[in-house]
Amino acid sequence: RTGEGLVRSIQSALQEADITTDKVDYINDIPERIKTTSILNLGDILISLTGDVARVCFVNEENTLLNQRVGHIFSIDDEISDSLIYFLMKSDHIYNKAVDIATGSNQKNLSGIDLLNLKIPFSRKIINNFSNKVQPIFEKMINIQKQNQELAKLRDWLLPMLMNGQVKVEI
Repeated sequence: RTGEGLVRSIQSALQEADITTDKVDYINDIPERIKTTSILNLGDILISLTGDVARVCFVNEENTLLNQRVGHIFSIDDEISDSLIYFLMKSDHIYNKAVDIATGSNQKNLSGIDLLNLKIPFSRKIINNFSNKVQPIFEKMINIQKQNQELAKLRDWLLPMLMNGQVKVEI
C-alpha cells in the first residue's frame, strides 16, 4: 500500500466507530460512471449492509469512495442534520430493528429499501433542538477522528526513523 490515490472504502474497513483505512485498496482515478453519492466527504454517514450489519460510522478521511454493500445515509431534508442521523442510527433501538430486518442464513444482508421503510416517529421541534445542540459536537468528533488519522500516519512515519537512529529527540 502506498497510501496515495483515492481510498476505496471496503466493507471490512467499516468499524464500529470509524473507517480503518490502513488495509484498504487505493485507486488513482475516480471511475467514469460513479454515482455522485459514492464520492464521500468528511462526516458522511455509512452503514454496513452485509455480514456484521448495521455498523454505523462517519467518514474521517478525505478522498474516500463508497464501495458495494456499504450504505451512504443522508437526508434530503435540510432541517435533519447529519448529527441527528448519526446518533439515531447508532441508537440501540434502530440497530436492533436493522439487525431484525436483515435476511440471510449464512451471512446477513440488510436491504437499503427495508432500512428506508423503518418507521421513526419524530417532532420537528425536538429535531431542531437536538440538532442545534449536537451538531457542533458531531463536527468536533469528525475533526478529532481526522486528527487521530493524521497523528497515526505521522507516528508510523517517524517511529522507524527513531528506532534506527536517523532522528534523535533531545530532552
